[in-house]
Amino acid sequence: MTIGSTIPDAITKEEGLNNRDCYVIRSTPKAGDMNYEYKLSWIDKGNFLPMKEEYYNKKGELDRVYTSDEIKEVKGFSTVTKRTMKNHQSGHTTEVNYLSVDYNIDIEDSLFTERLGRQPLKKWIE
Repeated sequence: MTIGSTIPDAITKEEGLNNRDCYVIRSTPKAGDMNYEYKLSWIDKGNFLPMKEEYYNKKGELDRVYTSDEIKEVKGFSTVTKRTMKNHQSGHTTEVNYLSVDYNIDIEDSLFTERLGRQPLKKWIE
């Protein structure tokens, strides 16, 4: 089974994180050209959202940590509305807040092309 650019190796354990029961999955990149050796992902057992991901560099050192900081129900879908990525080497942190999220909106099938995936229409990203 392949997920994006990584191959899940195994569920390494199950543990709680922020009052949520999670699977902890170790994944390695499919190709050796990624800037990390492997990652550990804490996946919520109830909604299957990634609650936390730890990225380890080629030396096996913790490099970056992603966290889902806020989850809201939007039209019946559990949705990450605030997330953070912290670089443990530089100390830099990036926080993303999703101010508007919607589901089941009327989008034409013709918009799902590789070209538009790389450069979306302005009306869909503003």
